[in-house]
Amino acid sequence: MYGAKTLKLIQEVETYTAYSRKKVLVFRPDIDTRSPKNQIASNSKRGIHTLNAIEIPADNPRHLLKIIKESAKEGKKYDIFAGDEIQFFTIQSGFCEVVNELLNLGYNGVLAGL
Repeated sequence: MYGAKTLKLIQEVETYTAYSRKKVLVFRPDIDTRSPKNQIASNSKRGIHTLNAIEIPADNPRHLLKIIKESAKEGKKYDIFAGDEIQFFTIQSGFCEVVNELLNLGYNGVLAGL
């Protein structure tokens, strides 16, 4: 805790979007209460840093896969998926399988958590 993981994730996403012009889907588990709804936030010495994020059910991470696949069908293909507080997704929920499937489909991922 307090290792600036979320801040680093935010900085990575901002770098991808600003300099590489990559489309990044940012997500977080719905049971994370540390940040405001639909955002990830980091409070550092330089101030509060936030990014908009979709909330994925912690017990059903396949919802992330569904969103990414539907977006691709609509012509809004993401290049990268970025998740914060991923420790809330348990092994039993199938989160690792979802990440592996996205990687096998050619997406890149950036994940932060304990």
